[in-house]
Amino acid sequence: MRRTVRDTIISSQPTIGPIRADFEQRFRAAYGEAPDDYTAAAYACTEVILQAMKEAVKTASNPAELRDAIREYAGRCDRRWNGS
Repeated sequence: MRRTVRDTIISSQPTIGPIRADFEQRFRAAYGEAPDDYTAAAYACTEVILQAMKEAVKTASNPAELRDAIREYAGRCDRRWNGS
């Protein structure tokens, strides 16, 4: 079965036990309430983009290459954010 971008975004929510617990704990400390699903998804997506940027700057030599490398890295469905 071919996965879509939507499948990737939904499955990228921080649902891994320790990672989700850490995120919820820090969110509650900052805002006094539990994060909703949209907040968790936004957090996970941001982490994926940041991880993609870290990898992309290793090989890109100009802005266009950087953009393309980020798109390629973040758009691959076989990558899974590991919380690091």
